[in-house]
Amino acid sequence: MRTSKSLIFKNGRRIRVGLVDDHPIILLGLEQFLSQQMDIELVFTATTIQEYLLNVKEAAPCDVLVIDFSMPDEAKDGFAWLRVAQETAREAKIILFTSQLYLTKICHGKNVGVSEIVYKGDSQQVLLEAIRNAADIEGCCTADVASWDRDSKKLTKKEWEVLLWLAEGMSVSEIAGKKQRSIKTISTQKRSVMRKLGIKNDFGLMSYLELEGVTKIKKESR
Repeated sequence: MRTSKSLIFKNGRRIRVGLVDDHPIILLGLEQFLSQQMDIELVFTATTIQEYLLNVKEAAPCDVLVIDFSMPDEAKDGFAWLRVAQETAREAKIILFTSQLYLTKICHGKNVGVSEIVYKGDSQQVLLEAIRNAADIEGCCTADVASWDRDSKKLTKKEWEVLLWLAEGMSVSEIAGKKQRSIKTISTQKRSVMRKLGIKNDFGLMSYLELEGVTKIKKESR
């Protein structure tokens, strides 16, 4: 099967990815999933910060580094670990992979310089698309605010519902449970909303939600 040119770098090579997570079962699942993708080259995996530091020196430079925010090594807190990753991963874009739902707002406020946050409750497809988006952008993208009002008119009723629940702080998994739909379905609707609004990642979505507010979103969705 030929890889779509839109899913690889312009020079034709695959996206080099590094994975760091202290849960071996999660790491194994991600490794198996990403290894099946034609446009992804998995350059290393690590279950500890020390293992990561060894791998990042010896392996080929990665384009995207996916890291668990909470790592037990040396009692480092999440932001201290993030700084270590940023200092050692060279030019790699960093994706935080976490179960901590509050991180999007905190990281957005701190401007910590990650490309995206993906929650462990989301589907593997969400992570895959985050990796592809991160590989194609320079730094952290935000949406074109001027186009939001125009493009929001293109949203379907179901997409407005998803956007409203996201504005209220619900995760994709929580919305799926509320609507009794699969996580994959809600993830697809979320991606459709972001695409129509010109939003590349969760930080852009957070900017939109903060600027618009729940009240305005409710009014426009009617």
